[in-house]
Amino acid sequence: MVAYSSNFGSSGGKRHRYFCSKGQLNMDNWGAPTYSAEGGPKRDGGIRGTNNVKPIETPDHFLDWLQCLRTGKPTRAPLESGCQHSVAVIMAAMSYRTGRKTLYNPKKREITFA
Repeated sequence: MVAYSSNFGSSGGKRHRYFCSKGQLNMDNWGAPTYSAEGGPKRDGGIRGTNNVKPIETPDHFLDWLQCLRTGKPTRAPLESGCQHSVAVIMAAMSYRTGRKTLYNPKKREITFA
C-alpha cells in the first residue's frame, strides 16, 4: 500500500512524497530523490537515515524504441503496457469532457459510458 502526498502552495513550499509501509520516498527535488524510514508504520530497521536513490542508467522510452527498431530486440516496456496506459488516458479525457463515468471492456476492446 502506498499513499501519496503533495503540497502546491506558496506558504508551505513544494512537497512531493510517497508514503509506504516501511518509509517514504521524498521527491521534493526530482534531480536528487531520497528515501528514509520516516513515517513508515511497518519499519523493520532495514532503512537507516536518509538515503539517495541510485539512478538506473537506461535510455528513455523513445530512444529505447529506436534502438529496438535497429537491433530487433524487444523494448523494455511491452506493447500491451503502452496500450493500457493509452486506454486509461482516453477514458479519463472522455470522462472529463462529458462528466460521465467510463467503462472498458477488454474482450471487445471498447470504451463505453456507464
